[in-house]
Amino acid sequence: MRSIVGGGERLALTMAEAFAEMGHDVTFATVQGINWALVHRIFGKVPRVREIRLSPVASLLPYTYQIPSSILRFRKISREFDLTINTQGECVPAPADMLYIQGGFMFTISRHSDVYQAWHDSFPSWSYATHRAYFTPYAWFFDRTIDEAVQDSSVLLTNSSYSAKIVELETGITPEVLYPPVDIERFSCPTSAPKENLIITVGRFSPDKRYELIPRLARLCPEYDFAVVGTVTSRSTLDALKRQVSAIGASNVSLLVDLPVAELRRLYSRAKFYLHTKVCR
Repeated sequence: MRSIVGGGERLALTMAEAFAEMGHDVTFATVQGINWALVHRIFGKVPRVREIRLSPVASLLPYTYQIPSSILRFRKISREFDLTINTQGECVPAPADMLYIQGGFMFTISRHSDVYQAWHDSFPSWSYATHRAYFTPYAWFFDRTIDEAVQDSSVLLTNSSYSAKIVELETGITPEVLYPPVDIERFSCPTSAPKENLIITVGRFSPDKRYELIPRLARLCPEYDFAVVGTVTSRSTLDALKRQVSAIGASNVSLLVDLPVAELRRLYSRAKFYLHTKVCR
């Protein structure tokens, strides 16, 4: 689990909370560590867990370079636990009792799956040397370890039928679908609640989300306000989006970072539409 807080992290936190409520001792084995203050700010609570950081040089190497050594240590310490769950199988190809792969993230850059071109197109700087240096060794390592990780895991899980097709195409194994947790009670609101001319998008600020479409849409729909909410995995993406909003005069676009759940709930209750801009094909 990484220091960002997104959908994958929400899955891990919810699983940990469920096991802790059943009386089990839960340990997070992380590559970069967890920003617990950010977790508490966004989710409003922190599960009862302890943490082991797998990489001892987190501040010295890029995330992708820390993964191989982290997997070696995870293999050693996994013998100490009754049950191991890898909720980041699409990023960290480590075998576990339960391996959860959330779609085609690494497959898109290492195996040229059917979503590769859309992912590739969303990163205009892919051809630059810095990105090649960051991703190429990682992709090489991933391509040579994911099959073993899948074969050595007892149960293979994924987050949707769409992701299941990608995982089966790339590994030859059909995973079971376990949909991500949704706190229905927390986000439910009366159907009679008044709606505003508000369109909301929620996700990471990352190039693959294609948020650059939103200011252009906002300019075509001046009668609507657009709220883009998320954590930041790419500061350059957020900065570029801010410049774009300013350049085209899209004053009806708000970029909201690390919004607490209570504020996000209020936005959901007010919005007429949810906008999803990422290409899925």
